[in-house]
Amino acid sequence: MLALIHTEISEATDAYKKGEPLEAVGEELIDAVIRIFHMLSAMGVDAEELFRAKMAKNWARPYRYNTVRAK
Repeated sequence: MLALIHTEISEATDAYKKGEPLEAVGEELIDAVIRIFHMLSAMGVDAEELFRAKMAKNWARPYRYNTVRAK
């Protein structure tokens, strides 16, 4: 399952490097998200609860990261 997630991320990376429209990059990223949700479900993990807990933790940290390329 992780290999399939990696494949989708690699496809998104390739699309980004080639300068394809951001919608195409986004479509590949969504494919990865779908596979991640599928894996979490198969593991019996409550993705929504985990997401909320992680975001609360992230919002409590100081800002340290760059922004992504805009349209």
